[in-house]
Amino acid sequence: MDPNDDLGGVLFPSVPADIVHHIDHHSALCPPKFRSHNNCPLNESSHGMALRSLDSYTGNRDEVICPVCGESYGTYERWKTHFEYVSMVEAREEFPKEKSHCGYVLPPEPETITLEELRHYIANTVSEIIVVVEAIDPQMSGSFQSIQSYKYKDIVFGEEFENCMSTQRDEVNPMSGDFFCVDMNKFHATTLRHKKIKRESRKLATLKESRSFHQQSSESSSSSEEESSEELENLRSYRTFRFSSRPAQQQRGSEIVVQDRMPLFATIV
Repeated sequence: MDPNDDLGGVLFPSVPADIVHHIDHHSALCPPKFRSHNNCPLNESSHGMALRSLDSYTGNRDEVICPVCGESYGTYERWKTHFEYVSMVEAREEFPKEKSHCGYVLPPEPETITLEELRHYIANTVSEIIVVVEAIDPQMSGSFQSIQSYKYKDIVFGEEFENCMSTQRDEVNPMSGDFFCVDMNKFHATTLRHKKIKRESRKLATLKESRSFHQQSSESSSSSEEESSEELENLRSYRTFRFSSRPAQQQRGSEIVVQDRMPLFATIV
C-alpha cells in the first residue's frame, strides 16, 4: 500500500522509509480459508494479477459480481444492498423466481481475518518473509534493489513504531533553516497502538493549548512560537515516519496492516 506504485512510489534512501502492506484476501500472507475462491465466492478472480481489496473499497475498481444480473460492486455490502432492493422490486412485479434475484439464496458473509488467526498461520506455515524494494535512480537511471529477510521471531503483533524523527533549528546558522534528526535509540522501538495514540493525543492537545496561549500573549517571543510549531509538526509526523528492522502488524477493519521499517542507507545488492 505504501509506497503506492499508482502514485509513483517514490523513496528517499537517505532517510528511513515506511513499507506498508495490507493482508487482505489477495495477499500471499493471507490464510487459505480467507482467500477469494474460498471465502468470497462472488469475487472476481485475480487472473494472476497483483490486486488489492482497498482499490475495490475506494471505487477504483469493482471485484464483487452479482451472479444474477452481472452488475459489479466494490464491496459485499454494496452488492447486498443492490440485491435486497432489486429483489423487492422484482417481487412486486411478479418476476419468475428461477431467473431473478428473488430466487437466489444469499451466500454467507465473508469471514473476517483476525490477528490471532494470522499469527497462528504465520507461526505454523510461513517459514520466511522476504521484502524486496527495487527502484530506479532518476539521475543515473540505474536499478537498485534492497532485500530484508524476516523470521517469525522478528515479527511484532499489535504494535506500532515509535516516532524516531524530529526537526531541529540550526543554532549556529539560523538562516539555513531546519534539519531533521533520527533518534537511533527509538529506531527499533515499538509500542502498543492504543497507548501510543492516547499519549500522542494528550501531547498534541497540550501543544495546541500552549500554541494558542503564545499567540494571544503579546509578549511571547517568535522563538517560542517556532518551537511550539516545530514540536506540533513532530507529533503529526509519526503517522508518516515509522521505521524498524522488524515488521509490526496491526488489525485494521477486516484486514491486517503490515509495516516494515527499512533502515537508513539500505544495503544495495
